[in-house]
Amino acid sequence: MRSTRLMTIKNKQASTISKTPTIEFDDSVKRNPSFFSIILSPITQQSKLRIPAEFVKKYGRHLSDEICLNVPNCEQPWKVELEKDKNKNDMFFGKGWEMLMEFYSLGYGHFLVFRFDGCLPSQFHVLIFNKTATEIDYPLRRTPPLNSNRKLKKEYRTQEANDDDDDESVINNLDSSDSDNNVKCSSIKEKGYDRISPEARKNLKKKLSVIKSEYPNFKTIMYPTHVRYRYNLGVNFSHASTYFARDKSDKVILKGPNGKNYRVGLYLNQTTAKFTDGWKDFVVDNGLNVGDGCMFELVKRPPNNVYQVSIFRI
Repeated sequence: MRSTRLMTIKNKQASTISKTPTIEFDDSVKRNPSFFSIILSPITQQSKLRIPAEFVKKYGRHLSDEICLNVPNCEQPWKVELEKDKNKNDMFFGKGWEMLMEFYSLGYGHFLVFRFDGCLPSQFHVLIFNKTATEIDYPLRRTPPLNSNRKLKKEYRTQEANDDDDDESVINNLDSSDSDNNVKCSSIKEKGYDRISPEARKNLKKKLSVIKSEYPNFKTIMYPTHVRYRYNLGVNFSHASTYFARDKSDKVILKGPNGKNYRVGLYLNQTTAKFTDGWKDFVVDNGLNVGDGCMFELVKRPPNNVYQVSIFRI
């Protein structure tokens, strides 16, 4: 009788030990709704991104006027405004979205997943996938210092904007006899921002001015946002608007000095033109640095769109 009781107890203990454990998911994870968006029209999706209607119908009432988009490797969220079209009951990520598009060089075929984490202001966790359906390597986005020099930032941005226009009239009107083919040009760092000194920039433009080509071309100098952070390159607008259609995204081929061809997106609207997706690969493979000069020769015009690129090291 006693042995039978002991056997019963042991069997109960064995069944308790061998029981398969269950995984309990946190309730908040179950409730976190998500949606995805594919960039199919970089022109129209550049300034704002439409939130799916079904998502708006279910969760739109919970969204605040300011939205925080949390992307991996960011020290602070991207802040965008929530725009509403009351007639169509549509909602969009509006003001501030364009900066995110530019920073990550989002173009045709990029795939984004948004997970709604609630809170106030509304928080979304964002994942970005490229055209190969692979999650991108997220560049580091630092929090600007609280006591940063605003005047320096303004001067830095103005300098970049001037270079994106390429000052073609200045380059073409320079006297080539004054150029110094052995000129040395260096970039300097001031309070954390890479800059090219005005004298160095002027000397580099003189050096570029003596280089001629039988093909349509433009020349430019590399700045940090071209080769490190945003990986966008401003294209001379006069050149781009002459050979490409406005309000349209095109693809061009860049033939690098390393012998490889790179397929790069060209974005052109009514006021600006720039190389976007694919430009980063060209930069990395060819080792472009701040202060390097480049000449882009349109050796095959549309619809072939082929540029031969020459790089002038500093």
